[in-house]
Amino acid sequence: MNVVRVGKFASCSLGLIVVAALALLPARSGIQSVVPNAKGPNFAKEVQPLLMRKCMPCHGDVQAAGGFKLTHLKDAIKGGNSGSRGLVPHDPASSGVMKRITSTNPDLQMPPLRSGKLSMTSAEIAIMRSWIQAGPSWPETAEGAASSGDTHWSLQPLRRSAVPKSVQAHVVDRFVVSKLAAKGLKMSPQADRTTLIRRVTFDLSGMPPTHEEIVNFVNDRKPYAFERVVDRLLASPRYGERWARHWLDTVHYADSHGGEHDIGRKHAWPYRDYVIQSFNSDIPYTRFVREQLAVDVFYPSRTDLTPALGYLSAGNFDLSAFYTAPIPFEIIDRDDMVNQAMSTFVSSTANCARCHDHKFDPIPTTDYWSLQAVFAGITKGNVSYEDRPDVNALRATYTKLKGVADSKNADIVLNSENKAITERFVTAHRAFAGWRALPVLQALSSGGSTLAIAADGTISSSGKLPKQDAYTVTLAPQTGKFAAIRIDTLTSPDLPKGGPGRADSGAFLLTGVTVHQVLANGTREKIALARADGDTNEDKHEASDIIDGKEKSGWGIGPGYGQNHHAVLVLAKPVELQHADRLEVVLEQKNGGGQLLGRFRISVADGAKEALCAVPAAVAPLLTATELPKSSEIDLAVFALKQTAVAGLAGLPTSKMLYLAAKTVDVPDSGPRTLSTPREIHVLERGELSRPKQLVGPGALSMIPKIDGYFKRRDMKAEDQRRAALAEWFVDRENMLTWRSIVNRVWHYHFGKGIVDTPGDFGRMGGTPSHPELLDYLAVWFRDDAKGSLKQLHRLIVTSKAYQQTSDLRPEAAKLDTDNRLLWRQNRHRLDADQYRDAALAVSGKLDLTMGGPSVDHFKSGPGPQMTPALDYAVFNWEAPEAARRSIYRTVWRAIADPFMDSLDFPDLGQLAPTRLTSVSALQALTLYNNNFVLSCSRALAQRAEKDGGLLPAQLERVSLLALGRPLSKTERNVLLNLAYDQGLESACRVILNANAFLFID
Repeated sequence: MNVVRVGKFASCSLGLIVVAALALLPARSGIQSVVPNAKGPNFAKEVQPLLMRKCMPCHGDVQAAGGFKLTHLKDAIKGGNSGSRGLVPHDPASSGVMKRITSTNPDLQMPPLRSGKLSMTSAEIAIMRSWIQAGPSWPETAEGAASSGDTHWSLQPLRRSAVPKSVQAHVVDRFVVSKLAAKGLKMSPQADRTTLIRRVTFDLSGMPPTHEEIVNFVNDRKPYAFERVVDRLLASPRYGERWARHWLDTVHYADSHGGEHDIGRKHAWPYRDYVIQSFNSDIPYTRFVREQLAVDVFYPSRTDLTPALGYLSAGNFDLSAFYTAPIPFEIIDRDDMVNQAMSTFVSSTANCARCHDHKFDPIPTTDYWSLQAVFAGITKGNVSYEDRPDVNALRATYTKLKGVADSKNADIVLNSENKAITERFVTAHRAFAGWRALPVLQALSSGGSTLAIAADGTISSSGKLPKQDAYTVTLAPQTGKFAAIRIDTLTSPDLPKGGPGRADSGAFLLTGVTVHQVLANGTREKIALARADGDTNEDKHEASDIIDGKEKSGWGIGPGYGQNHHAVLVLAKPVELQHADRLEVVLEQKNGGGQLLGRFRISVADGAKEALCAVPAAVAPLLTATELPKSSEIDLAVFALKQTAVAGLAGLPTSKMLYLAAKTVDVPDSGPRTLSTPREIHVLERGELSRPKQLVGPGALSMIPKIDGYFKRRDMKAEDQRRAALAEWFVDRENMLTWRSIVNRVWHYHFGKGIVDTPGDFGRMGGTPSHPELLDYLAVWFRDDAKGSLKQLHRLIVTSKAYQQTSDLRPEAAKLDTDNRLLWRQNRHRLDADQYRDAALAVSGKLDLTMGGPSVDHFKSGPGPQMTPALDYAVFNWEAPEAARRSIYRTVWRAIADPFMDSLDFPDLGQLAPTRLTSVSALQALTLYNNNFVLSCSRALAQRAEKDGGLLPAQLERVSLLALGRPLSKTERNVLLNLAYDQGLESACRVILNANAFLFID
């Protein structure tokens, strides 16, 4: 099917919408017939990589579609379960393999893909057809697993390649020109300046340049103008947002679990923000790796970097397996961690060795289970952390102090450091002015109790005994400041057992307290409570339960009935009172059991924070005594240290929550879970739980023997040391896979295809490098010269002539290098889903550049099957403020895709996504033309141009400058102006947002 380009724009008629869909197709799409080559293609270089990469699943054993075995020629000829032959020599049309790789039926596709998408390009299909027509040849050496002493290109030691001699000044161009010359080719001319700035701005920031930025660059004729643009883009916070998206694809990060119970992860987003900040800060790549695997080991004081560990939990979580079978669940979950880590950092498919030795790469199954052992001490869930190291240090200090008090060890509580704390505590109490009772103006009961106010300010409750009640007490304070409230619960002979509660036992349960300052002008300000503490904490009813926000929990007494008690509540900040002000205190008693306060008094105080605490009767005399026996001195010190610790902890900011993998986590909808020691890991024969073999310890890939020592230098009994050892193994300078992998990933996103076109797989099932010498040069340069700076790597690549070439097709070059693997031109590509959405928001003036924070839902959530919610994307309001955030901040639900983003090939993050597919369908054209998001942006773009003023022709020209960065051509202007006059400027904007000139990057 040859595609005929019909122009840059599509109109609103249905017929031209289909034309627009065709306009999205690449110029070389479709299947072409090929004249068979009598000799057939080279098996090792051309055919075997396709069999491995495109015709077999990861385990290399059986193809899911039809049961084809393609590891041996006899099995391939035999065919699959359906009875059809897999390979029919000299007859491609009758071969089951050809039928499946060219089928668009999802039940027949090889490998299984979404309907309408082929796994192979037309050139790859031609290779397979030619190979079958010619024989097919299948050398015996190509069958079976990889041998030891592997000579595969990716496992060769990393050495700095010699730079080819050339007239080219840029090192990248020297390697590219050398390869082209060997094929009789040359590079294409440099692209025009408008194209260049649009290309590099989208590449580095994910958004289009403004018209002003384009004009400035076009008119800047000083040397290094392009380099200045690059530096500006790399310094922009938009850079981190764009490249974080690439990384999140690679590690399949999402905001939900995936699987049968696909529930949300509302605390996963700090990892996303960590990645953005890391790219913007340009931390060395070695540190980036270490932080994500073991920041708690390498940088223990940097608790603000704890979100880096969200890398370990970025993938799937099978909650259904967790409920039914914890041990299998852990194997499944660890498999995801192993697959993610090895694909991300070293482009390896180690998980293919889960059931047997890897069939193609030198990875024994023992290596796979050793990698599982690395993660055998962690599970996924919510964990609290401190985003400020100073707060973390204080929390650790106060927690340690509380532990000292609880120990009651005389040698520790009475040492010089702790004795100084006790002395400060005692001094504060001796200087304390005391509590002052305030005149009570009114006391009301919501439940029908009778409240009586005595002359001394005490309040008694009698009469009806409701199951729950709320007492509202209005006080008339004197001028002054107070920082705490004290509630005394008092005994009375009129109460059961003497009280102080009204229950038959004399008990009460105070479930909540709120305080309002009622100002003279009639306004009311709620005062937050920072701390509550009491002298009776038995029976799990601590005074701190008053402010926990739970209706059924609260402060009570037991077994101390018939005795006076008191609680002290410290306010978040002191309150300054005037004569005309009033103080309103509401005492909630919502336990539902009729445990109400029987007699009480409210008083206030100001003073040092040490003095604002509840003092038990046994301790009070110790605070004023001049001399104490040793036992009393210990009791006083224990009380002082504990109260100091409790006050200190209560005054700290609330800890943040993060979804990550750790030893102890809170599993949402399940509860706390702790792995006190790492699980023992056995090799499982064929991956079956019922067939355990030898026990293995933590380790990495034995095929790189020079760097296996990291797992011997650390204590492998400690879970965190295992992760640290793996991180060190990854970043070792002799780990050739790590350095080749990362530079290839960066190259991939700048050229649309990596030097190795399988960024997540450098094994025999993956591709081979088009420029191996350049790949090694970049890897060594990045490691040694750039010191792991990704920004320097970007700068090196985009400032090359190879990157800056025009993307125009040259037929004579295409004949020699159809897929442009040698880079005789730049590759043209369509905006991905995130780029399109962000670009539409940017040009329409709607974009909100607020960074960070919780993910934004672009849907309405409701009850769904089992625990998985039902998400309705269609009802989302695109005029809402949260609709304008950059795409990276939207909630990505793993198994319930956003239809708009999905139509533009946003990846399924149930799987790793080192590359994004680019499909072409009429659905895309219909979506881009009719989706409410596009309609909203079209309307906003028209309003933006209208606001700038002028007549309709001037407004339309302004739209073009905003959206395309250039004036309209004469033909474009005539077509769009007629449309704008006929249907309004908004309709013309809608067409422009569907134009190839907007959708594609040249």
